[in-house]
Amino acid sequence: MQSIRDALALNDTASAERYAHTLKGVASSVGTVLLEDAASELEQALEVENTKEYPQLIATVESRLNEASTAIATYLDAQRSRSTEDAA
Repeated sequence: MQSIRDALALNDTASAERYAHTLKGVASSVGTVLLEDAASELEQALEVENTKEYPQLIATVESRLNEASTAIATYLDAQRSRSTEDAA
């Protein structure tokens, strides 16, 4: 997200759009649909330079990214616990 913010601070909408697109692809790859959708909306707003929407869309993407990160960390912790139990 910082890369998107930095690009926008430099008025580099093309880079911000590319970063949003990359995030959308990664979200799709790991199955985080809400993050993918939020990143897609941000990417579309960046494409048409709908600057009024940027703050809310960035906040939504950050929220979805935090949710996805927490869910992934929880899943990985559970997998590690299962592996430890299976080894014992």
